[in-house]
Amino acid sequence: MAQSWFEQKSDPTKLLGITLDTTLNWECHIDKLCSQVSSQIFAMRQLRSSISDNNVMRVIYFAIIHSRITYGTALWGNASSAHKIFKLQKTAVRIVDAAGRNEHCRDLFKKYRILPLPCIYIY
Repeated sequence: MAQSWFEQKSDPTKLLGITLDTTLNWECHIDKLCSQVSSQIFAMRQLRSSISDNNVMRVIYFAIIHSRITYGTALWGNASSAHKIFKLQKTAVRIVDAAGRNEHCRDLFKKYRILPLPCIYIY
């Protein structure tokens, strides 16, 4: 028996910067976003060695990380794999403050007035 048009699998499609697949589980989009944010975190680490001002690092965070994270959050922000992006966001905030790898981030989010990903989704 032939498959109907809605049962056929297709490759993920990118529409206005959001990657969609047939199951709408957002896994593909979040994986691509993780890859982009990871490369931006690498750039922030490189910049951190030459920039000592935390406010400049905050501006860099908003320019290259926060802008990517917030785009389309209303769609994919409640996905089960969104925690991957949140972990990367915490890493970026630690770089802004030059904090240790295992330092707690809650106070850093407050200090730099950065909304965590779950709060961005709720907002």
